[in-house]
Amino acid sequence: MFDDQVKMLAFRSGLKIKELNGSRAKLGFEFDHSGKRTVQNIFITPFKNGRYWEFDCLSGLTEHMMSETVCKFLLSENSKHFRGFWSLEKIEGDLVLVYMHNIASELLTPDEFSEICWDVTRRVDELERQLFS
Repeated sequence: MFDDQVKMLAFRSGLKIKELNGSRAKLGFEFDHSGKRTVQNIFITPFKNGRYWEFDCLSGLTEHMMSETVCKFLLSENSKHFRGFWSLEKIEGDLVLVYMHNIASELLTPDEFSEICWDVTRRVDELERQLFS
């Protein structure tokens, strides 16, 4: 069911799936700012028997790379946005900064699906450009 719904939403949104199985999907998004091209991947994972989906994009920052200023900025950003949030997630033994968005799967239309995917990946891309440029 998850596979079929992701395929339908991606197709109707004009988005391409990189990987898909019954427990996770991966889509890639390209950004071009001032001639610098970057690619961000979003991972979509169903939970609570597929009733909810988690959309997340991993940044290139681990907990050891984050200053107090960056942490304060991220907490401030979390308070400004109704949808989506910054979080630390344990990945292969490291805490990695991730931007996430959770939503009830029944609310996903092709437009909503596309908007969430672009929003989540864009926020990570913008932060990385600010910190690494």
